[in-house]
Amino acid sequence: MASPEGTASRIRGILHYLVEAGISRDQQQAVCRLERPFTTVSFPGAEFITAALKNRDYRETYRYLVEHRAYTVAMLDNSVVQIMYRFKGSELAGHRLVFFGAPDLEEFQNAPEWYRHDERFVDVLATPTAPVLIRFDYDADDARHQSVVHPRSHLTLGRYEGCRIPVSAPLSPYRFMDFVLRCFYDTPTKSYSSALPRSKSRFEQSIDANERLVMHMEVPR
Repeated sequence: MASPEGTASRIRGILHYLVEAGISRDQQQAVCRLERPFTTVSFPGAEFITAALKNRDYRETYRYLVEHRAYTVAMLDNSVVQIMYRFKGSELAGHRLVFFGAPDLEEFQNAPEWYRHDERFVDVLATPTAPVLIRFDYDADDARHQSVVHPRSHLTLGRYEGCRIPVSAPLSPYRFMDFVLRCFYDTPTKSYSSALPRSKSRFEQSIDANERLVMHMEVPR
């Protein structure tokens, strides 16, 4: 069973790996905060997220997050990752796991010679891609759950609040970062996800029968 302290420890292990692999540009250690009746596992600067999302377009939101270091890790392409969990006692109450793609690759464009000598950047950054926002949310509160319309665990793409794709269970830090690395950083010559520290920690399924009848995402057991 996961716990706030155990979850924070697993996030720290992931950050250590990203630094060792050379694909983290900046990172902030996971911290536990008691906010009765909850314990949150997040990062310094998490308090700036709400302000960042208010009446700002994608690029402005990104710059605000970077300016205030409101992230768990900034990746080598300047995309940022936010990992936040909320526990009530030893039970998971919610999570917010976000991949916020960088709106441009200015540093790569301005100094291509520097990057060309590092194979990590050649594979990952050589082909510019459109920015993408991916968010995995979980909320254990039964009052907020609406079958199919607002699944307990769901995936949101972009900033479309009505986009809530059912997910079979909450994601552990390992499952989330494995998804990010496989989708955005693994290349034909390098698999960062394959060496990511694995964890046996997992959360119970939260999807209901109706949500299984529509397109949904299955978290490996």
